[in-house]
Amino acid sequence: MLGYNNPGRGHVAVVTEIVSDRLIRVNHANWLNNGEISVDVPVMDVSPNNDWSELRVWHIPGNHWGGRVYVAQGFIHAFSLHAAVGR
Repeated sequence: MLGYNNPGRGHVAVVTEIVSDRLIRVNHANWLNNGEISVDVPVMDVSPNNDWSELRVWHIPGNHWGGRVYVAQGFIHAFSLHAAVGR
């Protein structure tokens, strides 16, 4: 995802659960101000074409959906990663 506060620190989000066609949960690092790892964070697809190109991320400190819409470049799904490594 793009749009985090400091692009010099990078960002990775790993999908841990597909809740529905428009909602997933991720573990991700370097999202909040101190670069901590956040687990089981809801992410919602808000793209007009339902293609996961635009997202809203749950704001943990405020306990609500974040106000910004982010552009996604893709996701790593943990189950696909394990399958690829096991080959």
